[in-house]
Amino acid sequence: MFKYNDDYSWLTQLPIGEETIEVEHSVIASDEDIERLGLPDGEYLFFSITVEASQISHISVEHHYEEDLLESAGAFIFRSHRLESGELDRTKPNWIVSKYEGQQLNETFKYGFVKVYKVPKTAWVSPFVPKAFWFRAPLVEKITLESDAEDSEKTYVFELKAEWHKASTLGQVRRVV
Repeated sequence: MFKYNDDYSWLTQLPIGEETIEVEHSVIASDEDIERLGLPDGEYLFFSITVEASQISHISVEHHYEEDLLESAGAFIFRSHRLESGELDRTKPNWIVSKYEGQQLNETFKYGFVKVYKVPKTAWVSPFVPKAFWFRAPLVEKITLESDAEDSEKTYVFELKAEWHKASTLGQVRRVV
């Protein structure tokens, strides 16, 4: 259900019909992330979904920490530059980033959905304190994906709980029933 990418964070693959999406669970946003998204200086949690399923028409995500809804700093769609043929334009390696405000998605190619949250005031992000002590409670993630595939409309809802531990930022991700 999940795997560890030791370069960055925990990833989970979730089924969407016959395809899958890959979820990168909330990690501390890098300075590069903050700059790319045009956010003011601060501490942010970065959450992303890599979508290859072209039938996804809407995405919504909520995160709760200690029973409180986290404060959103924005949602974005990351796309690669493409040639008219659909192939990647290797002369333009940077992402095309646009704000996502719930509008209809009609992407043909693989893309990324990113949601950024302000780090809650009850968390303590510090390079001098082990990551295990940054967050006292699990992070609850609710992901809702709407599909408008030609054969039927369907809504996929996933509720996950991310638990922090001493070895890395994120220790375990499991479905909440």
